[in-house]
Amino acid sequence: MVRNILAAIGGYVVMILVVFVGIGSAWMILGASGAFAGESPTPSSAWMVGNLVSGFMAAVAGGWAARRVGTSSASVRILIGLVLVLGVVSLLLSQGASVQALDKPVADLTFMEAGSYAVQPAWYNWVIRSWAPSACGSAVGRRRPPDAIP
Repeated sequence: MVRNILAAIGGYVVMILVVFVGIGSAWMILGASGAFAGESPTPSSAWMVGNLVSGFMAAVAGGWAARRVGTSSASVRILIGLVLVLGVVSLLLSQGASVQALDKPVADLTFMEAGSYAVQPAWYNWVIRSWAPSACGSAVGRRRPPDAIP
């Protein structure tokens, strides 16, 4: 059981790393102007699609890693529970967040500044933070890979 818990935590770390690479790549490709819809703090459709794709890839990688290291599919179920709990907590904490006014043009924002100004649509927060990553991780982790760690 301890190995399955550690495998789930490891899978979550893998998910975080893949998401960081994904959003960093999207920022490099789109830049500040492409990441936002005009001069508003709302992310562009291209940015949201990029985030959903990186979230999907992260879930696949995290589910695969958890199942590869874990002793049973319980490792993936633990990962799913971890993602769901942390996602719902994050969603609830973000509900009362205040919106900062843009004090310079969108094109001049750095990656870190953009993160503090961006305002996701409510539907997007529910999708990215709740069911999507855990469902994908579940699908990948159903079967033990042939190269699983003994």
